[in-house]
Amino acid sequence: MILVQDPRLVHPACMSVFNNGPSAFSTTRAYEEFTALTGVLLELGSQPLHVLDLTARIAVERLRVMAAAAVTQPSSRAEEVRGNLAAMPSRELVQLLVERPTLTLTPDAGLQEISPDSATESYTLAPLYGLMFPRDHLLQIEDLCFIASFRRDQRQAEAELVALSVEAAMPQLDLVRLDSFFEGGDAVACRERRVLFLSHGHRSDRRSALRIAAMIAGHGWSTVLLADRHRSQEEFHLDHWAAVVGDALLCEEGRVAGLREVEWVAPVGDGSPAGARLDEVLKSHGMTLLPVPRRVAGPYGFNVLDLADAGAVVCSDSAPAMAAVLRELGRGVVSVEFSTFESNFGSVHCATNELL
Repeated sequence: MILVQDPRLVHPACMSVFNNGPSAFSTTRAYEEFTALTGVLLELGSQPLHVLDLTARIAVERLRVMAAAAVTQPSSRAEEVRGNLAAMPSRELVQLLVERPTLTLTPDAGLQEISPDSATESYTLAPLYGLMFPRDHLLQIEDLCFIASFRRDQRQAEAELVALSVEAAMPQLDLVRLDSFFEGGDAVACRERRVLFLSHGHRSDRRSALRIAAMIAGHGWSTVLLADRHRSQEEFHLDHWAAVVGDALLCEEGRVAGLREVEWVAPVGDGSPAGARLDEVLKSHGMTLLPVPRRVAGPYGFNVLDLADAGAVVCSDSAPAMAAVLRELGRGVVSVEFSTFESNFGSVHCATNELL
């Protein structure tokens, strides 16, 4: 299953009109791109699963409690809010969890003579728009599901909502809440070889990377820690400058020199990291390193979804030269228009997340 999210529900027009990305954003265009992506996933034998569909599976009484905490109103409306929440079905409660509305009442003496309500109402929304990029919120390895810990408080609310949703729908998973910063975009995995690559130093902490590495070592996984010394505002996640396709680790050419020496946590031992050469670690796992120039990859050429079972890679059509590189690796390539999503600094890998 591939976790996805319809952008219309989390990035409505009343918010997207203020979007300040590198290019214009339209919720309608984002939905068209999303529809094309999910259609491709279905054709390739994967099952798209919407984040908020999982949220709707939470018991309705619990959803009401969560929704009550997500809305803010003057004390004079508290009783009405309780009554309205009690009447709402799950889908409406989920919408409240995403939009997080606040009601403000402004007294207006002029209304007293014509209306039973002598105040003007206005509403503020704080949508969890980052849900359109479910990669950020979790990392699943075997039966372990690591929940993101964000530096931004608003995004942490997204992570908690995703965690509760996955917990309700997939109780067989062991949810791990990390006590230091971690974002799922800082992880790329070669699942066939059981090798996880984790970046740290920008949005994710080394402490979280080490905890993840130690825990998955017990499941036979190796972890390679890649220190992000560039800390680029445009390449803030590992999946902006590296990708795993088949047995190859693709990496932005300009970063390779700084990654010759890495930390490696092997699936044997006490889970402590050891210094190693990246090329030797890759060779020991039957993998290779493929440097790719940024002029070939473009801004989002590494942000791809490799579907090993289908022998195909799904990517944005914004990097045609990168598609040729992927084909040389023996993969079929399916390109989709994704420029609207990319105006919010993420592409196909960010907009998907494997739940196996």
